[in-house]
Amino acid sequence: MGFSGGGFNAQMIALNAPKLVRHLILSATTPSIGEGVQLGNPAVLQKLQEAVTVNEHKDAFISTFFTSSAQGQAAGHAAWERITTGRQNRCDYASRESADEQSVAYFHFIDPSKAIDGSYDRFHELQMPVLIATGSDDAIIPTKNSILMWEKMSHPNAALHIFPDAGHGFLYQYADAYAALINDFLDHQ
Repeated sequence: MGFSGGGFNAQMIALNAPKLVRHLILSATTPSIGEGVQLGNPAVLQKLQEAVTVNEHKDAFISTFFTSSAQGQAAGHAAWERITTGRQNRCDYASRESADEQSVAYFHFIDPSKAIDGSYDRFHELQMPVLIATGSDDAIIPTKNSILMWEKMSHPNAALHIFPDAGHGFLYQYADAYAALINDFLDHQ
């Protein structure tokens, strides 16, 4: 299972070492660059990168991972509360340097000069069961990219699920439904 940037890695592992992967779950992620791939809003990524204080991290998380609807914002606040109070001695927020490294990895993955080494033209090679899940309005990695990945699958064991009124943080907003979806996917494949 790969979420966001972790989905880049998960799809490349599945493509380059398919015997190691029995099921593939790609969540709020994108294929490498290719026709129809949409890039996320740079202002959204910048807001996440530049967050330093606790309040800036909270605002960046809620405003970029969740929709602006009352339901989306309430889900964002609830997720923030769970994450920040769920355990003692939790690790610190990502540093500016770590955020920069994540951005570099993202831009390498979608770099047209590296497309030959990417996943875009290889999705037809994935023969294991694949579940692709995302929110209906992802500002970080556009929802259209999940649809595109699903359309590039060449077998009936590929499924796409789009959670309504949700963004990049759909898995926080719909944690129980997402867990049930994954369990059902694994049980029936």
